[in-house]
Amino acid sequence: MSALDTLQKNATRLTARIQETLSESTRGTFSNGPSLDTLDASDDKLPQLRKQLDSRADGDKLDAMRRLIAAVSKGRNVSAFFPDVVKNVVSQNLEIRKLVYIFLIRYAESEPDLALLSVNTFQKDLADPNPLIRAMALRVLSSIRVPMIASIVALAIKKAAADTSPYVRKAAALAIPKCFSLDASQQSALLAILTQMLADRSPLAVGSVATAFNALCPDRLDLLHPHFRRLARLVVDVDEWGQIVLLDLLSRYARTMLARPPPDESGAMDPDLQLLLTSAEPLLASRNPAVVLAASRTFYYIAPPFTVYLTKPITPLIRLLHMSPEVAAVVCADLGVIAREHPQLLTAHIHRFFIRSDDLPAAALEKLRILSAIVDAAPEHSPAFLRELEHYTRSPDERIVRGAVQAVGRVASMVPECTMQCVALLLRFIQDAYTPLVSSAILALKTLVQTQKAKDVVPRLAERLPDIRDPRARACVVWLVGQYDDPSSSSRDFAPDVLRLVARGYATEAPQTKLAALTLAAKLIVRDGEVHPAIPPLAAYVFALARCDTDVDVRDRGRMLGALVERAGLIPSSAKPKQNAAVDEDAWRSGGAAGTDTQDGQEDEGPIGVVLRVEQVRVILRSGKSVPGELPLWPEDLSSDNAVLGSLALALGRSMGSSRRYPEWPDEGTDGALRDVPEERPVTPLGFIPSAARGFGNTNAGPSSPLPQIQTGTSTPVESQGRQGPWRNLDDFYADANDASEEEEDEEEEEEESGEGEEDGESTEEDDVDAGPGAPLVSRTSAVEDSSEGEYEEESEDSGEDDHPRHHR
Repeated sequence: MSALDTLQKNATRLTARIQETLSESTRGTFSNGPSLDTLDASDDKLPQLRKQLDSRADGDKLDAMRRLIAAVSKGRNVSAFFPDVVKNVVSQNLEIRKLVYIFLIRYAESEPDLALLSVNTFQKDLADPNPLIRAMALRVLSSIRVPMIASIVALAIKKAAADTSPYVRKAAALAIPKCFSLDASQQSALLAILTQMLADRSPLAVGSVATAFNALCPDRLDLLHPHFRRLARLVVDVDEWGQIVLLDLLSRYARTMLARPPPDESGAMDPDLQLLLTSAEPLLASRNPAVVLAASRTFYYIAPPFTVYLTKPITPLIRLLHMSPEVAAVVCADLGVIAREHPQLLTAHIHRFFIRSDDLPAAALEKLRILSAIVDAAPEHSPAFLRELEHYTRSPDERIVRGAVQAVGRVASMVPECTMQCVALLLRFIQDAYTPLVSSAILALKTLVQTQKAKDVVPRLAERLPDIRDPRARACVVWLVGQYDDPSSSSRDFAPDVLRLVARGYATEAPQTKLAALTLAAKLIVRDGEVHPAIPPLAAYVFALARCDTDVDVRDRGRMLGALVERAGLIPSSAKPKQNAAVDEDAWRSGGAAGTDTQDGQEDEGPIGVVLRVEQVRVILRSGKSVPGELPLWPEDLSSDNAVLGSLALALGRSMGSSRRYPEWPDEGTDGALRDVPEERPVTPLGFIPSAARGFGNTNAGPSSPLPQIQTGTSTPVESQGRQGPWRNLDDFYADANDASEEEEDEEEEEEESGEGEEDGESTEEDDVDAGPGAPLVSRTSAVEDSSEGEYEEESEDSGEDDHPRHHR
């Protein structure tokens, strides 16, 4: 029993130890972040927040601020607590001040008067040791929309722009657009600050500086001359969202200031343009889709039109198609721009554009357009594309079905070898019971009949008229019957029957079907050869109904066509239908129309105006019909000026009122010397200079060693005259340094021994200087300078002092 008791005690002790360990390990985790109860911002707890905000305990204030920020994150309006929150801006607790600043940034624009009460505090916090507090104070100060403090904000921005912390400088750059929108008269002062900030070397601040540049002076690209190369090299290290803005800015600079790239590979490309493309290439592999789009836009509009450059953004963009459906929709729109001008670049990736089940309708339609463009460039892919289109017609989305049928019609027009296969596929579609599929197939067949002269399709369409319910499709069939009516063909038999079917339910037809029926009736009356005896009464019936229609277009068309045929004597004048008149089968069989009055009991007053002959009316109705073009592949409401890769107008599919198109290339680029700055010039490697030579004013230095000769453009220093040469290893370096230090010690001893003779040496030196240019210089320093002048020939030539000795005081 004792052993069992001991085992139980040990187990209990181990369990307690494990619980204590877990508690200690997780205590910091839960204490650093807000608990679920803290994030509760229900209405019944909000009234208690005022008491907590006025409490003296920092814990209560912190809890209240967390609840308020949680309510803000849920989209609730808690601006009523602004006066209570603004009083805590002077709190000494860092966490409370952070949350207070977040709250003030959110509501400073809506409560500017109350925010003004803390302007002095914000100005004081601009000198806080914590850079986070300094940055947040500037953010709040610039968010107060009161024009009278614009000068104070400008001064705060100027102070923050020179801050040692890049985070504060970033906040200063983002505050520039706010200050400019608050008071435009501060532009000159802000422009001076921005010009200074363009020289910033921190990747954290550069992206925000580019954003401020686009907001303040987007056309002053000349300010970027001395910074272009540094910014191009720095773009890889900038934050992701800053890379987008910076790439766009550098691309606009390149299109404005650099020479146009050569049209072929035999020409030489501007080295600055090559630098920009080389720096932007790694961004094609970014994890951020927006950065990939920005880099692709740079290559598409800036790079030379070589295949090696045009193909670089293709694979990264196609990789984005397998991200979220929303990202895929935007990327498809951008790939559509490439497919318009360079469809051959996407030919190898045709299977990546097949529609997936989770694609958004906009992405699916754009993929259909891209596939059509690829098939137009590479007809060998048309069989596989047609199989895919037939599968897409079974989609539950009506828009995808209509788009797939239209794509079949485009393939028939673009690839003549597939025309018969496409027509057979469309005729199979019109046998389907799905109304959108049937109507779309009829519209596609109409275009094929007009462009390919496939008149044998019309009888099959007329046969399906009773089953067609879509108004556009019904109007299309009726129009085709009238347009391609030929008495010598089978249309002599079915054309009058089509007019009878439409006249029977004319009152319930859609306006576009009524318009097509009026045109059909007029064309059948003036047809060549024998006219069916039932056509004139049917035409008179249709014209009479059209005169009383509620649609103004139907009334106008009916009166115009009725007047043409009446004045030509083809139908009785002013024929009007009786009440509840209808066309029955017996009248059709006998060649008349029951319930139709051919005379209304009034005398004909005779023709008025010009009377046209039947031949003239036939010319008006049947001649002068232009053949329509092919179905538009790309949206017509989006002009080429707005179809810019990576633009919002392209993503939304409509014009946004402003164009992001890059300017045209200049005839001649600016001088590359404008982009040369000292930091960009090659640095001359300097050899080791002993301390004896560095003592420029030391006249009692020991024997001087000649300086190593320097040759610009070489990576390895030339061996110096004497013992100071390049070191082969670390031991040689330390040995040489020890020798130099021993020389210095010997020199110091000599100085102590010759203390009395120092004044004589100085007087001798002065005598040498006064002796003129011809006198020899015995000063040790002068000897060092003479040797230095002999070594640096370039400096001597520039200064023009080769023939004059340097005097040393």
